[in-house]
This record gives sequence, structure tokens and C-alpha cells, in this order.
Amino acid sequence: MPIAPKPTWAIAWAEDAPYRGVTLQQLEGQAETPLYAAVLSAETALLSPQLPLLKRAIDAYRGGESLVNRPGVGKAFEQLTETRPLARFYVDVPALAETVAENADPPIAPSRLRAFQVSRGLVGAVAVKNRGVALQGVSWLEPGTQTFATGNQADQMPQRLPTGTLLALSGGDFQQFWEDFQAGEQFSALFPLGADEVALGLQSATGLSLEENLLPWMAGEFAVGVLSPPAGPSDAPPVPNPALVLMVKASDREAATATFEQLDAVMTSRYRFAVDTVDLGGVPVTRWTAPFDSLVMAYGWLEGDVAFFTVGQGIAELVAPAPGRRLAENNLFQATTGEAPRPNNGHFFANLEALGEAENNLLLPPLPQEGLLGSEAIEAIGVTATVLSDRQVRYDMTAILKRGNRPADLPSTEVTPTEPADPEATPAPEAAPAPEAASPDDSK
Repeated sequence: MPIAPKPTWAIAWAEDAPYRGVTLQQLEGQAETPLYAAVLSAETALLSPQLPLLKRAIDAYRGGESLVNRPGVGKAFEQLTETRPLARFYVDVPALAETVAENADPPIAPSRLRAFQVSRGLVGAVAVKNRGVALQGVSWLEPGTQTFATGNQADQMPQRLPTGTLLALSGGDFQQFWEDFQAGEQFSALFPLGADEVALGLQSATGLSLEENLLPWMAGEFAVGVLSPPAGPSDAPPVPNPALVLMVKASDREAATATFEQLDAVMTSRYRFAVDTVDLGGVPVTRWTAPFDSLVMAYGWLEGDVAFFTVGQGIAELVAPAPGRRLAENNLFQATTGEAPRPNNGHFFANLEALGEAENNLLLPPLPQEGLLGSEAIEAIGVTATVLSDRQVRYDMTAILKRGNRPADLPSTEVTPTEPADPEATPAPEAAPAPEAASPDDSK
């Protein structure tokens, strides 16, 4: 039997005469607004809730002004390399942001909306892969003074983070990252704190200025990661562990060393942390331990002038001197970033399934369980950015979907008729007794 009633559609001519040789049809269904349809060829059909928009699409098909004639659009579509897309799309980013803002409840803060008001467009292609869905997009800036910083220098950090990394963000130049963050670039709207708030919080906590004490030596590749916390004793209750790591390739190691020495003094005098140095496989690591061992932070240097800073018990041991297995070898990381160009300008990676299992120990807010990006639907997601030119950036995003159990056969919809029972039915007669065997005397 059908699971749900099939929607009924009534098809009628939208207009008496064809428009430019194309028949226009109106589809009346259960929805209040009808749909208008037109068939352009054996492979192409149009659908729209507005008849004027349908006609404009026919005009473009017949050789009129089309989307690809707009500056930047055709060139951006040419940069897409997906050969078997399920769909292709175009987004006018400022116009979309304005439309969303007009209907947003509660209203979007002007500071966050400003991040999407830069004159730029986005085209992309969506494809279905063996393990999920892939999206490839190209964004470009309209003619003007703003440009992208060229150079794709992010290639080391997936080799330095451990395979158990739950969440990672990497880039080619931390100074450039911070400059874009301060300028209110689009990604800044996704952060709960603004650049000024982060800088002020750091200065209040440590007395150090981000602009003067840290940024001057941070003009190199970087990564921020949330790691899978190491297991504690089996007989002890789980203890929250932030499991954070920050890595930066220092452009000035001497200046970085001076900054760490200042932090040593602050942690000792202001917060009464114990400061000591341990050796991890030949790598000297400085630890800051809070009273009662409630928190451990550590820093040190990896090969190639890469400074690392960790927060959490046992986290430094996961990155120094080198991880046992690297994030670049992780199956999910490879599946979500493997088709992106190399070198590139950085990755974002989230192992949502493992993150959901460990979130109670990480001091992180709970993950959404429903909706398109709910952790119950997606196993992992990866995004890679690659600068194509001073006005074009390519994005490769892949979402690995969770696989359910193999579905069983559907139940039969046929019902076998059965005769109703008769309460007056008489029982079957008893079987007659078997005849006795003949005796020898009877045969005479």
C-alpha cells in the first residue's frame, strides 16, 4: 500500500500562444503558488514560481543576455574542474546577504553583515561521491581596490598534527589571517568573538600586546587543533581536558623566544603556576602547571622553527617530537581534502562523529544533532581554500555521510484472504476402530 498519498497536479497552458517558440505550462498542485514550466530541449527544462522569470530564462536560451556574460562569471565557471556535477550554481553574495538580513529574526549585527557586503560572486558545482557530497566553488572580487593575498604556502601542518585530531584549522600565513580577521572578511562572521575582543582578552590575561609581542614573529604557516584527549586511568572518572594545540612557523625565532620568556614570568608571578622543563624525545618542553594540577599548558619547538603551544593534560606528548600517526594519514582527512589542489592556502577539518563522542571532555558546546549539518547525519567535513589569483579563490568542500545499516526487504503489500471462523462448526468425526486381525480358526 502507498506510504503517503501522491500529490495531484493539474497541467494547463500558461498562455494561449508559445513564447518564442516554447510552450509555457502552469502546474497547479496542492501548494498555493503554482509552478510554471517550459521544455527547451530533450535535456533541458525550466521551472519557476514566476512566469516573467521563466520568460527571461527563455530569452537567455535564445541568445539574449545571460548570466555567463556578466564580468567574472564565465571565467569563474571555467575554473571548475568537476566533470560530472549534479548541479551548478551562482550566488551574488552581497545581494543574498541583504535578502537574508531583511528577513532575519533576530536581526543580524551590522558588524557581521559587513563581512558579506564586499562586492563578490560565487559559482560552484555539487557532485555526489561514493562516500558523500562534494562542493567545488570559485569566488571572485569585482573590480576595485580590494584583492586577495596571493600564495599557497600551507603544506606542513597536516603532517604535524596527530591522526586523532578532531577539529583543525590551518593557513599559510598567520599575519595575513589576522589582518583579514581584523578587516571583517567573510570568515570573521563565523567567529563568536571579534578581533578586538580577542586582542583585548589576551592583553588583560597576560599583559602582552598581540600587535607588538606576537604578530611580528608569526608570519608563517599555522594550525589550530582540538585533539582527541588521551585516556585517563580506567578506575578514575573522566576529567574535562581542553586538548588544544596551536602551531606557528616562526619568522623570527629570537623574538618568539623572548615572548615565551615573558609569559613564563607572568604565569609564575600572576597565576602562581609551577614552571618546569621536561624532555619529550629530545624536544625540550616547558610546562605551566596550575595549583592542584587542575590545568597544564606547555610550549616548545619542533623541527623547522615551528613553535607549538598546548592546553590540556598529556597534549604536548601527542605532538612532540612528532605524532605517531599524522593527520595527513587519517582516512577521513584524506577523503575530505584529497581532491583539493596542492599546495593550497589551508584546510578546515572536523571529525564530527568522534567530536560528538568526546565533546563532554573538551569543554566545548554541544554539537547540533538535527538539521543539514547535524552530527547525526555527517561523519566528517573538510574544506580547502586555494588562491588562484589576486581576485579568485577556489574552495573544495566534501562532507562524508554516515552509512546506515543495509535495509531489509520491504514487507509485502498483498493481503491473503482468510475464511472467517464458524463458531457452530461441528467437530470432525472420530476415526473408526481398526478391524481385528483374523484368527487361524476362522479360516477353517
